Amino acid sequence: SASNMQGTVNSVLHFDLIHKKIYPRIVRRSGNEDFLSDKVYEEVADLAILYYVNVKLSNKDTGTINISKSVFDYWNIDMQTLHDTAFSNLEKDHLIICPISDLLSMMGGIPDTTDPIDMYVVSNRSKNYGAACMLSSKVMELLRDRLGDFYIIPSSIHEFIAIPTVRDQEDVDVSKIIDMIKDVNASSVPDEDILSDSLYGYDFENHTLYIVA
Repeated sequence: SASNMQGTVNSVLHFDLIHKKIYPRIVRRSGNEDFLSDKVYEEVADLAILYYVNVKLSNKDTGTINISKSVFDYWNIDMQTLHDTAFSNLEKDHLIICPISDLLSMMGGIPDTTDPIDMYVVSNRSKNYGAACMLSSKVMELLRDRLGDFYIIPSSIHEFIAIPTVRDQEDVDVSKIIDMIKDVNASSVPDEDILSDSLYGYDFENHTLYIVA
């Protein structure tokens, strides 16, 4: 109902009422300048981390309200608080860290091969804006435990793929992965869901994402 929605919008103005529903999402900065101009965001690599509130709509759907600079100012909190709140909510969500071979076999793809494909697809349970997990040090630690050193392939704004930097004793060919990312983005990902054409790594010492190529 309209009054219900109005109630939600009003409660968005009160950080203490809404803080458990705040989540991060990431978009590429290039090409999104207009979209970002009135939002509160942080820059990391060639991406922007912005924040949204998950709202329940009357038809059981969920909607999202992006947090604007004016709402952020009204809350009177600092960036670190917003960041920590959003990532803590994301990490409490049921995250999906699934070997790509499991996904393929569920889709009727490759049966038991001798070469298990040691890549993981990572998202959140709702598969909505799950690529933000690449900025969670908790998720990155889990992946390092399973894969050792790895690269991050930005498959869309909703998920990413982690791939070991060394496979079968060979260094993974970065230029091939970049070509693959560009091809897939150009052919298979809807424009509004493309995250970027970059390949990323995670710097565990500084807890931050960087561009490999």
